[in-house]
Amino acid sequence: MNYHKDGTPYWIDISISPVFEQGEVSKFIAVERDITERKHLELALAQDKAAAISHGQQTENLLYLSNHLIERKCADVLEKNDSDDVNQRVVNGCHLVRAINNHTKQLSKDGISSELPSKRVLDESLRALVQHISWLATNDGFAFDHVNQSDTSELVISSDFDALTCVVFNIVLLATLQNRPEAITLESRCDIGGDELKLAFELVIDDEGHTAQFIQGLQSASNIDQSTLHQSASFAYSRAVHLLRERNGYEVWNISEGKSRFNVSQTVAVIENLRATDDNTFRVLIAEDNKVNTIVLTKLMKSLGYESIDTVINGEEALESAKSGYYDLILMDNHMPKMSGLEATKHLKQEHHIESAIIACTADTTEEATQAFLAYGACEVIYKPIKKEQLSAAIQRSLNKDKTEKAS
Repeated sequence: MNYHKDGTPYWIDISISPVFEQGEVSKFIAVERDITERKHLELALAQDKAAAISHGQQTENLLYLSNHLIERKCADVLEKNDSDDVNQRVVNGCHLVRAINNHTKQLSKDGISSELPSKRVLDESLRALVQHISWLATNDGFAFDHVNQSDTSELVISSDFDALTCVVFNIVLLATLQNRPEAITLESRCDIGGDELKLAFELVIDDEGHTAQFIQGLQSASNIDQSTLHQSASFAYSRAVHLLRERNGYEVWNISEGKSRFNVSQTVAVIENLRATDDNTFRVLIAEDNKVNTIVLTKLMKSLGYESIDTVINGEEALESAKSGYYDLILMDNHMPKMSGLEATKHLKQEHHIESAIIACTADTTEEATQAFLAYGACEVIYKPIKKEQLSAAIQRSLNKDKTEKAS
C-alpha cells in the first residue's frame, strides 16, 4: 500500500518477469497495475462478511432462547387440557409470560432491539409477505401469484399494518395445513385519503372451500380435532384477527366456484409519503447475482448521482420488486438463478407493462441475446465490464427514449 500526496491510500500490484538472452537472464521487466478499486471491493466484501457472521451469531442466540425458553412454555399452554385443568393452563401461561420477559431482557442486554418499529415502509412489508407465501408455495407445491393493483412504493405507514399481513399469512398457513391447495392468488390494492391509507387484500384459495369451512369452525368455537401445529397456527390467526379488528380492520370470507375467498382490509396512518415530499427521487433497481458486480454497479450509479438504489439477486426477485414498487430504471443482468434477466424483462414489459426503463447489463455478447432483450422491451444493452461513460450514455439514451414513447 502507498499513499498519495494528500494522504489517501492506493494499492499497486507489481509483477516482475525475467528476460533471457542466449539462455541467461539479461534483465527484468516490471509491470505495475493500480489495484485500488479491487482492494476497496475486497475490503467492502470483508466488512459484509463480518457483519453477516455477527448477525448469524445473534440469530443463533435468538433461536436458542426461543427454542429452550419459550417453545416448551408455548407447548404447555397449547396442550389439550380437560376443563378441570384451567388453573394449570393459567399457571403455564404465567410461565410463558415470564419466559418472554426474560427473553426480552436478554435481547436488550445483548444490544438487540426486541421492540417493533413504530413505522414501516409499506412496499418492504408487502414484499416480505409475498416472499413468505412464495416460500410456502415452493415447499408445499402449489401455484402462487401476487397482483399489486396500486403503487405502494415510497409510503411509510404505522406498524399497525402488521396485524393485517399476519392475518393473510396465517390464512395461507392454515390452508396448507388443512388441505394442500392447488393454487393461491393474492391481490393487493390501496387507496390514500389525506393522511390515511386503506389497504385491502383479496385472497383466493383453490381448495374446494376447505379453508373457509375450517376458519368458520374456528370462529364458531367448533370442537375441531387439531394437531399441535394446527393449534399454533389457529391461535396465531385468531390473535391476529383480534388485533386487526381493534385497529379498524376487518376480514370476511365466502366460498364460490369451489374456492375459499377472503377479503381482508385495514385503514392505517400514513406517516410519510416520500414520493410526495421528493418528486425528484430517481429509483434504481439492480438485478445481479454476482456480489462484486453489484458493488461495482452501485458505486458507478452513485458516482453518477443516483442514490436511491435497491438490489436483487435473481430474475424472480427483480420481477416481484418491480411489480410491487415503482422504479425509474432497472439494470438487468441476464444469466441469474431461478429466472434469467431475459425472462424477467419479457414478463415485466409484455405481461405487466411496467413503465421502468430497462438496461441489460450482461456479459452475453451474442447477437441473439441482444436482439431478444430489445424485442422484449429493454431500451439498451451494454456489455461487461461496464465503464462509467458507457453506463451514463446508455442511461441518457434510455430515458430520452422512454420520454419519447410516453409522449407519443
